[in-house]
Amino acid sequence: MDASNDAVPMGATVEDGGEVHRGDAAMSVAASLDGADALASEADASNRSDGAGPGLLVYPAFAADATIDGGLAQLNAYRTLAGLSAVALDSASSAGCATHLQYLICAAAAGGGNGYLEHTETGYPACATDGGAQAGVESDLAWGESESNRQVVGQSLGQAVDDWINSLYHRTPLLDPGLTKVGAASTQGYSCLDYGATGNTASVRVLSPVLFPPNGTTDVPENFVGNEDPCPTAPSDPLSAATCPDAGFIVTANWYGWGTAAGAAITAVSSAALTDTEIGAAVPLLTFYADNVSGHDPAPGYVHNEIALVPEASLAPNHTFSVTLDATISGQTTVVSWSFTTGSRVQSY
Repeated sequence: MDASNDAVPMGATVEDGGEVHRGDAAMSVAASLDGADALASEADASNRSDGAGPGLLVYPAFAADATIDGGLAQLNAYRTLAGLSAVALDSASSAGCATHLQYLICAAAAGGGNGYLEHTETGYPACATDGGAQAGVESDLAWGESESNRQVVGQSLGQAVDDWINSLYHRTPLLDPGLTKVGAASTQGYSCLDYGATGNTASVRVLSPVLFPPNGTTDVPENFVGNEDPCPTAPSDPLSAATCPDAGFIVTANWYGWGTAAGAAITAVSSAALTDTEIGAAVPLLTFYADNVSGHDPAPGYVHNEIALVPEASLAPNHTFSVTLDATISGQTTVVSWSFTTGSRVQSY
């Protein structure tokens, strides 16, 4: 996909995820699952932080550790929240990530502008590296900086992970239940997380959809920070949007591994609703996205087996929200419903 090549103002972040690869496996909590037999399961204890039941899951605090290990720990905190196994750091794909970041830094200096992101290494051939382009193609990328104590501070890997998980297209590969290893690098505000290198992800078919935020999660941020490419808040043309505004926290359900070469798992969505249960009112949606569903998949190939709800505006703080999806999954009518509660924080990287 095309990278965002524009200069980005101080305090902003840009993300670029490339084609999202299909993932696979592990159960997720759902308050009710109805439809295909494989979805009929009770809440899985592996999706609970303490094994005591839904309602006791807490959305991770935003990243504070600026090291690579801290970024990996932040990713694993989100995976644990979703009931998924932790991933390990892979040295070979980490080296590829580091090499590709050197290309991005060189390209920015050559005229790409602060925050220049590109998955390939064709935009500035003089900066091309030996081995970095492949890592760029199979990774999530981000750049960001802010000002602290009158010093420009580059975004850390952990902060980039927060942004990727807060988004739509970048979240998908990082919550892939088949993900076992990642390559990682971060320097000068640029971050790379390689999920697609050979051996980093195995193909597994989930028993029930991976929900995010999971059922019963508390302290969920109110907002989506924007600046993602493709842009989920530009539903008419996510691939070519000049800007990507912020919105409410994006809610997703992914049937990893259900699609086949013969066809997508999701063939219809009858309804996709988000309700503020504190006031008993529907939350206005900018749109919902659904893999392969006509009119709701404007960036084909970027998400697989997934339904995503994009609220028009930040969610109300300290309110509980219920989600209900009525869809046709692998030929069967399927209703999935769950709930989560926001905190009183917004994300601002």
